Amino acid sequence: MCFDVHFYHHTMISILILIFRDLSFWLIDLPSNLDAGKTMTVDVDSVFAHALTPYPAEITQSQKQQVLYNGNIYFFSPYSTKSQTTTVTTTNSAIESYTKSPKPVSQSDKTITYGPYEQRDAFAEVRNLLASVRS
Repeated sequence: MCFDVHFYHHTMISILILIFRDLSFWLIDLPSNLDAGKTMTVDVDSVFAHALTPYPAEITQSQKQQVLYNGNIYFFSPYSTKSQTTTVTTTNSAIESYTKSPKPVSQSDKTITYGPYEQRDAFAEVRNLLASVRS
């Protein structure tokens, strides 16, 4: 069994990320205990590198290249999520197509916004987030 382990430390919190196959699990160490019945808001920004696939795989020099992104619209978490928004930001405004559900979905210039989605169950997935961008 092989895990990738990443550790980040900030003066307020420490974060340990375990990656197994295509699943990531985050362990967040808070600066103090959270009393029973109390809540805390945690904002998570995820950045995906090397997540684009050229489409078609090969083109001539005179053709415009398209790239595809395929991922989960929901933030994948072992916990229920009160509210969540997914924002896809591209390098240019040539977005040719994108997944238009689950609603609400909006597109403006270089950004596609999914949500907000309220009360997501643990491990919720919508794996058909697909965006096509001409580069």
